[in-house]
Parts: sequence; structure tokens; C-alpha cells
Amino acid sequence: MKSGSILLLICLLLSLAGCTEPTEPSAVSTIPVPPPAEVPSEGDDLPLSGALAWPPALPDDGSTPQLADDLYATNVMIVLDVSGSMAEDCLDEIKIIAAKRAVLSFIDDAPTDANIGLAIFGGPRDKVVVPLSPEREQLRRYVTALDTGGGTPMATAVGHAYQALLDQSRFQAGYGWYHMVVVGDGVPDSEEATIATLDAVVAQSRVNLHTVGFCANLSVLQRPGTFYRNAPTPEALREAFESVLAEAPSFSATSFQDL
Repeated sequence: MKSGSILLLICLLLSLAGCTEPTEPSAVSTIPVPPPAEVPSEGDDLPLSGALAWPPALPDDGSTPQLADDLYATNVMIVLDVSGSMAEDCLDEIKIIAAKRAVLSFIDDAPTDANIGLAIFGGPRDKVVVPLSPEREQLRRYVTALDTGGGTPMATAVGHAYQALLDQSRFQAGYGWYHMVVVGDGVPDSEEATIATLDAVVAQSRVNLHTVGFCANLSVLQRPGTFYRNAPTPEALREAFESVLAEAPSFSATSFQDL
């Protein structure tokens, strides 16, 4: 009887063991990977009011572009008329000399960390001659040595200056401030091309487009969205450049966060 009870107990235990479901292996504990940072898309309000409207295009090969040390830098491209008419007088001062004075004064007064570049148009010369940079010495030397001659291919020079600002925007990930100052003393070679180019800059970007008619009130430069100044005197031209400085603050990381 005792041995039978033991045998019955053994059978019962074996039966219970066979009915037990196998347990699932425990999952491996991992540290959650944070989601990638959200990148503002076109149309979103970017954190800096001076940020460019277009998102800078990334390299085609998928590599990460090299960024500037100061993402919030101010950038100013000067587009200066050096055509033959700039050798004429304006209130007893030769226009190109007055223009050089105004540009050099602007360079001296600009924030030292601002990037300034120069494009010119006159005759076959319609290109960027000094790239955007905070370095001033090369810019001063080039402005001082400017001469005049030829026609007024303004549209092409504006296009080159715009491309220089767009290229810089890639280095700054679209942040910062972007200004273009176009100074002319007469009707450009192609009014239609100039109007189309100026309108495209305004429509495609948040570049602050400043246009100045020097010793000539130029309707071609008075496009919607531009900051036009009529500068009938050399002093008025200097004041026109001063107005650009007033609208081109130099931002630090602290001021960026406070906006």
C-alpha cells in the first residue's frame, strides 16, 4: 500500500511536468536610440528671421557638407557699377572715386566678423572679383584699384553675386543674414534681364536686396521687395551703404536663442 502510494505520487508529478508550457526566453534589454533631430522643411518658420527661405541643397554624393564656424554670420555682396559712365562727374566728384570712398567706408565700419564680397560690372567684366570673407585687406586693395570702362551688364553680375550668397548659405546651413547691395549709375544693357534677375532674387530667397541709383534715379532698380535708395550725391551714396549696416546685425549664439 505504501509502495503503491509512492508510485501514484511519482506518476502524478510526471503528469504535471508534462503539462507545463515552456517559458519564452526573456528579451534582451537595449538602450533606446533617440529619433533623428527634426530638420525644418521648406515653408516652416526657421528659428532665425534672417534665415534663407530655400533649404540649401546637400551634396549629391550624400556626404555631410563642411559647415562654417559661425552659422549666424552676416554676409554682404556688393555689386558695383564700373562701366564707362562711372568716370563722369557727379557734383564735381568723379563717380567711381566717390563710389570707392563709400565702399571703403562701409568696409571699415562693418562688423569685423561679417563676410563681405565684391562683384563688378562694366564692359566684359561681370563677375565676382573678391569672394565672401571676413578678411578685409584684399577687398580694400581691389576696391582702391578699380577702374572704369565698357557697358553695363548688370544682370549677369547680380546673378553671380546671388550664386555666391547661395553657396555661402550651404556652409551656414541656411542660417545667418544675407544682403546684396547693387549700385548703378545708368540704365543696364538689358533692362528685361535685369528686372527678371532682381525679381528672381526676391522671389527665391530672403536675401535683403538693396538697390541704389547713383546720380540717377533708376526705375529699373525699384522692384517690389527691394530696398531702393536714390543717391543723387556722393554723400547720399555713403548714407545708402550706412543703411545696409543698420539692417545687418552681427548675431551671437546668445542673441540667436533670444529671438
